[in-house]
This record gives sequence, structure tokens and C-alpha cells, in this order.
Amino acid sequence: MGIQYLTTLINNHYPSKTWRTITPRGKLVLDGLSVSRTVASSKFDWTYGGQYWELRDYFIRFFKGLRYSGIDPFVIFDGVDYNEEKRETILDRLNKKVNNVFDTFYMTTDADSVVPIFTDIVFCETLKELGVEFIFADGDADRDTARIANHYNCPVVANDSDYFIFNLKAGYIPLNCLYWDQQPVKAKLYERDQFTKKFFNHDRNLIYLIPAIMGNDFMKRMKRRSLSAAIADASQKAKKSGTEIKQDEKLDTLCYISTFDTVKDVMSHLSKICQDNEIRNIKKNYERAKELYDIQHIGISRDELVKCTNLKTKSGAPLPCILRQYRKGCFARSVMVVLVLNKYLIPVMIDNPYNYTAMRIGKHIRKCIYMILSPYLSKPTITNEEPLEESVSWTDVSHLNLPFIDDVMLLNEDKQIEVLCKVMKTPVEILTLFIESESKWKLVAVSLHYWSQHAHPDIHLIEALVLCFIHCSFDETVCPSNKVPDHRRDEKWLEALHTFAQWSCTYYDALRLNNVLMNPLPFMSPALLFNGKLVMHYSCIDSIGIHKRNILKSSFAKIIFDVLVFVCTFNNTTEYCS
Repeated sequence: MGIQYLTTLINNHYPSKTWRTITPRGKLVLDGLSVSRTVASSKFDWTYGGQYWELRDYFIRFFKGLRYSGIDPFVIFDGVDYNEEKRETILDRLNKKVNNVFDTFYMTTDADSVVPIFTDIVFCETLKELGVEFIFADGDADRDTARIANHYNCPVVANDSDYFIFNLKAGYIPLNCLYWDQQPVKAKLYERDQFTKKFFNHDRNLIYLIPAIMGNDFMKRMKRRSLSAAIADASQKAKKSGTEIKQDEKLDTLCYISTFDTVKDVMSHLSKICQDNEIRNIKKNYERAKELYDIQHIGISRDELVKCTNLKTKSGAPLPCILRQYRKGCFARSVMVVLVLNKYLIPVMIDNPYNYTAMRIGKHIRKCIYMILSPYLSKPTITNEEPLEESVSWTDVSHLNLPFIDDVMLLNEDKQIEVLCKVMKTPVEILTLFIESESKWKLVAVSLHYWSQHAHPDIHLIEALVLCFIHCSFDETVCPSNKVPDHRRDEKWLEALHTFAQWSCTYYDALRLNNVLMNPLPFMSPALLFNGKLVMHYSCIDSIGIHKRNILKSSFAKIIFDVLVFVCTFNNTTEYCS
């Protein structure tokens, strides 16, 4: 995220050991996706599909540590790229994630992380559980995060180099410079004024040339041999003056820019070494960068952000009721993407690379979602299919006569549940197997029934998955993390990984369907259900009998286990019995 190589550049020229150490108090604004994905990718082994309980436990300790130190965290999540300014960046990142999955399972080497599919959901559910204030922004959250931080006059915490450029009143704390596991919490604070004073004292606006030349999520990096030569020359001059830097064009851009007194001087020099169209692009990038990062006098409160109405359908129709649900994390961002952009980006799954199709299991569910949303959608425009984008089409399910989104809002809860079961091809009677205190298991049961009817798992894999649910929900312990063997080249292991990935995809789409139907069923966090290492451990042993005896000691746990296994083995031709 952010400006490529800028973090390394800062580390080389302006290391955190030179920054001011502070003890944060009061409001602290956090970039939600930046924090959740950094934690997930750096702390946990993702190759088994996700250890969500461990992830939840980490988030809980993180936020409790902040609060115990007198910090009031406020979290902002990215929204929809409604102007599609980051389209190329987003697709490039998805491609890299796909390649990372393939490299890891083909080469059995450690590749860059792929964040498990429920990471952001677990983070959001944990915030709700803890009562931490959060909000979903309309679009890219960086600018809104900076503006809210300036409104509260507090620092931003993130793992995003863009915040080195924003003129934040109270500074920026990179996530690795927030020492949250000590009391009181301390942090290293980056202050842009101090940075510009050191490098751009004559003209503080020179800082905007860094993203203008190096690029960011919205602007491409300028590539030109003559520019590279000029940067290298500046590097050599800096070395002769005694500055310790590495010979690297991408990293020495700072030295080049800092040799000039004003932006005008830089442009004058560039006009001598670059072509006219390149100069125009750099000037355009500079103006865009200044507009994006210069937010000194444009603070915004939470209430003002809630009232923003940038998110509309492709045809320009407003979405007031849905927006209210979306802001609170009760309407999936991926569904909002469908409404606003009329397209669906397929999430990258941790899956068997020889059978990389787990998301296909939910295609019927997604088509039904599109049909319910169809009054706000236009005709399909995407022709290329998985793994990156899926055509938003619902013609195959039009015979189901599903209610449209505006009508759904007028239905009572029972009718909404009937629609959900109809889409999931699940007899509604299955839900009567659960008493009121067990209602949190209903959406899980519906997803299991759909999964078992379409993935066709054998009884061993069914029991492994359900036992994993019971262990995570009732035991509340971090399950085996070090003693699970690595079987990435074993066909049986990979097939089990694929089958469980299919359940994850089913539950993911069931959650989104539940959102569209105004959440008639309670949602159970994947942190209380799925542990990739545990379920893969159960699937690879010949018998899980001893584990069943240990885990199903309580009668309540055994009842839930038996009911969920029954749901998996129940088909629409089976005689129902309560």
C-alpha cells in the first residue's frame, strides 16, 4: 500500500530512532485494513486456511493494551474504489496473491503472505465485541483517516507509507513503532514538519514530488533513463558530502529532490532532461499529490463522514438505507462493490493449486444476490471470468422469482429467512433443530447443508470440520500450532484443503446473502468456528474418536455436534425428523 519504496527511503535517510518518543493518550485513529492485514500476514501461518481464533486473540490483546494505557481507538476501513482510480493496483495485488498461493504449494517454499478470506471480517467482529468505534469510508480511507485525525488532533496508526506525506497535525505512528504490548504504551512519532525541515526547508511543497515521481496507488512511477541518471548523480554528490546512502534510483529520489530550493527549480531541471509529455505527467502528478495529501485545513468529524453520499449505484441512484448498514459493518463491502461498480472481484482463496476453483461453489448464491440487487444494477459488462472478476449476471436464477432489495426491507424476519433458505437450497425445517439459545448456529447450519450438497465431502471430513467448530466455540483455546505436519505435496492433504476452502467460500457468500436480506439470522464469527491447522490435523488422522470424546464431554457440545453432522448428511429427499 502507499508509495512504493518510500518506507525504505525513510528508514535509510530518516530512521525512526531519530523520531520523538511519545506516550499516546486519548483518541488514536487507526487505518483498519492496514492494521488487520499487517497483523494477519506477519504473525500467522496462512497455508492451512486461517487460524482465526489466534487472530481474534491478538486483536483483543492489542486493543485492550491500548485502552488500559488510556487510549481511545477509532478505526476507519477502506470503502469502494467508486471512481476506479485504483483498478490496476487492485487487480495487480490480486494477481500477486494468486501467484503467492501457487508458489507456496507448488514450490513448498515460503512466499509472501495471502491474507485468509475472513481476516477483515474477524477484525470487524472483534471490534464490535470490544465496543471499539469504527466506520467504513466511501472510498480509499487514507484521506478520510488523515482528516479525522486532524479533527481530533491525534496521530494516525497504520502500515502505509502515504501517511509520511500527509500533513498530519499530530503526526504518524507506523504500526511497528507502536509498542502496544508494554504499559504505558509508547510510540515513535513521525512528524512531517521535522522531515521537511531537514530535507526541504526552503520549500515544504517539494515533498509532493516524492509521490509525483515515485508513484502511489493512483499514479504510476515515472520511468526515464535521463531521470535515473540525474538521481544517480545527486546520489554521488551526497556521498561525497559525507551522507551515507545506497546507490539505488528508487531510494535516492529524496536526495535528488532535496538538491533544489523550490518546486519550480525541479521542474526547470526536468524540462532539460525529460520529454514534454513526461514533464506534463510529472506536473499533473504533483498537482494531484498536493490535492490528495494537503489536508491541513480540511478536518472531518465522524458524524460528517457518516453523512457522506459519494457511494451511489452505477446509474447514480442513492443508497441511503444500505449506506447506514454499510457504515456499521452490517452490509458487506464486497456487495457494496457490486452495487456501485456493477462488478464483483473474486477474493483470493488459500486452496489446492491443482484444483483452484473453491469460489465456484458459491456462484449460485452470488447470482441470487445479483438478482435481488438487480433493480440497482445494469446489464453485465464484464466478459472475463475468474480468478479476478466475475460477470454480474442473474439470468440463470430468474425463475426463482426472488424479491428485490427494496421489497426485502418490507418483509418480516421469517419471510427473509425463507428467502435465504430458498437460495441456499436448504429446507427451512432444519432451522427448527435449534432452540432460541442456539440461534447463532443457524447460518452455520445452512452453510454446512449447502456445502455438503455441492462439495460432497465424506463423513470423515464432515466430522473433522464440525469437530473443529465445536472445539473453537466451546474450548476457546488456541489449537495445535506447532505439531501439525506439512503435507503440501500430499494429494489427500491438498484435497482436504480444497474441500474446507469450499466451506469457507460457502460461509462467506452466505454471510453476504444474509446482509442483503437485512441480516435475519445472527452471524457467528469465523474465529469461533474455523482453525485451519486444527481441521487439517483432524482430516489427516485415521480416526478422530479420541478427540471427539475429549471435546464432546458436555452434553450441549455433543448435541450441537450431532445436529450439525445431521444437517450435512440430510438431503432434500431424506425424511425429516426433529
